Amino acid sequence: MTKTCLVQVDLDGLQIIAKDCSREDFSSRPDYVYESGLENLLELFHRFQIKASLFVVGSDLENPAKLKLLRQAVRLGHEFGNHSHTHPRWFKRLSVPEKRREIEWCHKSVEDKLGASPLGFRAPGYSISSDTLPVLMELGYLYDSSVLPSAYDSIVSRLLYRGHGKDIGLIYESFSYEQLLRRNKPYRPSPDNIYRSGTMKIWELPVTCVPVLKFPFHASYVLNSSFALFQLGALGLKFSSAPLNYLLHLKDTSLDLEASDLARCVFNPISARTLADRIRVMERIFDRLRLYDVCLAGDFVRRLNADGNGN
Repeated sequence: MTKTCLVQVDLDGLQIIAKDCSREDFSSRPDYVYESGLENLLELFHRFQIKASLFVVGSDLENPAKLKLLRQAVRLGHEFGNHSHTHPRWFKRLSVPEKRREIEWCHKSVEDKLGASPLGFRAPGYSISSDTLPVLMELGYLYDSSVLPSAYDSIVSRLLYRGHGKDIGLIYESFSYEQLLRRNKPYRPSPDNIYRSGTMKIWELPVTCVPVLKFPFHASYVLNSSFALFQLGALGLKFSSAPLNYLLHLKDTSLDLEASDLARCVFNPISARTLADRIRVMERIFDRLRLYDVCLAGDFVRRLNADGNGN
């Protein structure tokens, strides 16, 4: 059988990615990362006949240029997910009322501005906790997709903290051996622990990592290493029952940072590769995705529900 693939995109623009690499305020700068990244992704999706789930930051819908591109995405048949309203760092450290406000505010903005209801949620930076799930269920969400079943992200955050934490206000996610046990395929989470299988009606769609090794191989990791990482992940999935839930970011296909903006960052948050080189790698990834049954995340979860699948 052809393996299912879900393609998801976090719509993080210049101001958001700058939060992780600079203390300076980028809010007055034109968001060329967002606009160029989304334009290039929509073109690639059209060329490779891919429909994706786009996770929107609600405050971006106040920007006319961004709103125009998102409405184009609606016309092209892509679906939308909720990525919070202001993309706060360390989302899981917010109080429940604060989490609710972030989620509901973004939800309403997407409905009002795009005429579509978000079907899923991804917490900023995978910073998720179980107390978020009841809020999502009240809004009728089909899934959450905030779990990265890997310990490597914690290792990366610790290295960044040690290297630049005092300069840009980073804190790191504590390492736990439980991270190595996180499920690498869809499941219904436990009400007490989002990382464990349980009986909740909502589905968790983890971002797929390399089976067994549990190393992330979504596009940003591939662009900062080698296409061989994608090949390794795809090979591992051949021996797994898990679908491929493949994550992209706008920075994967955006213009390179302008020299003046890069000078204000303590590291390049995009990639050392040029845009032309990144597009070539993305074309190779998308060409491989043609081998999968690519479907929207919402349709995939409806299929799971119709089949009566549990864990």
